[in-house]
Amino acid sequence: GLYKQGWGDLIVPEAYIHPAKAARGLAYWIVRHGLNSGYWKVGDLILDPFGGIGGFGIAAAALGLQFVGVELEQKFVDLAQQNFELHRREWELMGRPQPVILQGDSRYLRQVLDAAADGAITSPPYVDTYTKTGGPKGVSGDGLERLKKDYTLPSSSGQIGRMAEGAITSP
Repeated sequence: GLYKQGWGDLIVPEAYIHPAKAARGLAYWIVRHGLNSGYWKVGDLILDPFGGIGGFGIAAAALGLQFVGVELEQKFVDLAQQNFELHRREWELMGRPQPVILQGDSRYLRQVLDAAADGAITSPPYVDTYTKTGGPKGVSGDGLERLKKDYTLPSSSGQIGRMAEGAITSP
């Protein structure tokens, strides 16, 4: 049932253009799971290195977590900010932290974000298995090489591929 409930009016209508929005039920379930499992506690800072239109930020703030998202495309940064603004007054009244979205390239996360996160929630636009299995169906040759280059993060310290406990992601 995590995919049955849409975002409705919790996001601005223009935000529906994003091709890979986190499902509302899934976003809230992941945040609750992290809290209930003790990965983080209310007030902790959660990072989404692929922030998109801020769906995980809405769920994190609603449940009392600080949130910072990093998004490459400025149009989605703008939409995330608009989505956060829809809830600003309510979160203020409830004493909830205000989520933040930054424009930047998560492949260089340490240069974009100068803070340590207590956990990460994300749905990354890459899969390590592309380099092991020959790629997704229908992608081969030069197309696969471009996919590997564009969507595989370096596995240096601080990147999502090297994060220890506290990172919840969909591969």
